[in-house]
Amino acid sequence: MEIVKVPSNHTTGKKNTKQFIVIHHTGLGDFNNILKWLSNVPKSIKYSRVSAHYLIDVSGKIYQIIPDDEDSWHAGSSKGVVHVGSTKTYKTVEVSDLNNKSIGIELHGDGNLIDYSDEQYASLIELCKSLREKYNIDPRNILGHEDISPTRKRDPGSFFDWVRLFKGLYA
Repeated sequence: MEIVKVPSNHTTGKKNTKQFIVIHHTGLGDFNNILKWLSNVPKSIKYSRVSAHYLIDVSGKIYQIIPDDEDSWHAGSSKGVVHVGSTKTYKTVEVSDLNNKSIGIELHGDGNLIDYSDEQYASLIELCKSLREKYNIDPRNILGHEDISPTRKRDPGSFFDWVRLFKGLYA
């Protein structure tokens, strides 16, 4: 898996353990402008306070904007439930401030208006597999932005194929 590292002015430098993967969409728009907005490069653009660890373009190319173990500003006001333990004996614990506890992945596009490309799904599956293994993330903790901020967000959107993602994770 090839990942292009992008310089970013959007990191707190805080390092935290990651328990979640949160999937987002960027909405429609020019890819280069979105990349600049998420990375705040050049610094002369309006400061967005929005970032993500990864961005996947429609060709499936993966860009890393923030190092995995650092915070990014992708979850906003949010909370989720952490699943801990085996499938038979797991417990759930509600957590907040998911910017500290999650890795954010943006898909270029608007999943409420259009389907994501086959290439995006292939890259997303490969990236999620890698991150799950590296950080021991329970698959039940792979969520959409809409799952952690249901009153504010609707992404990755109604066209996002969760079944395809999870089938790919177990293939």
